[in-house]
Amino acid sequence: MESRCIKCLLVIMATVLTINSLGQSLDLHYLDAHSGESFGFYYNRKINERNNVSAGLKLHFSRSYDRDNLANAFKNRLSPNGFAEHFGLGLKHTFLLLDLTNGHSIGLNSGIHLAYASIASDSYILSLDVSTNENIYYTFSRINDGPILWLEPEIGLILNLKLYEKLYLTSTLGFSLSLIKGEFSSYAGDTFYEFGMPFSTGVSYRLK
Repeated sequence: MESRCIKCLLVIMATVLTINSLGQSLDLHYLDAHSGESFGFYYNRKINERNNVSAGLKLHFSRSYDRDNLANAFKNRLSPNGFAEHFGLGLKHTFLLLDLTNGHSIGLNSGIHLAYASIASDSYILSLDVSTNENIYYTFSRINDGPILWLEPEIGLILNLKLYEKLYLTSTLGFSLSLIKGEFSSYAGDTFYEFGMPFSTGVSYRLK
């Protein structure tokens, strides 16, 4: 399944690059997704007055988080192990909703992010708290499972603010559904789903 998803996304990205367009731009942005943080470099093509499609490469990086092991067991768990796992793929589509004054605009943003990387998992030992006579969990160790397939489709709003001639500031906020599939040592099962609220911000330079 992992290889089929990657091949399918690569074919779609190649299609984006060959679409006849009215305009082109290069986008560089920071993304805080459900899986973790990344920087993305995208090539964007305007196919008509209201629709834009983008394809790009993402660079994942991991940081130390206070992770939630209950409601959001996989939030911020992406933890690249090795050079290749730091890279992911992304596709986006933007539909223009409002064309504001001075080159500013608001649009509907949808897309999908793909990564094939390890996750940071916590292993626990069970101990009895004699003062309350209740079972409590203590963190025993942190291990990496994977690599794991991450698919994160998202939908939300995008705000474009014109800074100077062909330079724009872009920000997005939306909702996502994360599909996490692989072999895990700390979880029972091989497929999981979680909801998230991804946010991104960056700059876009219009080539023409």
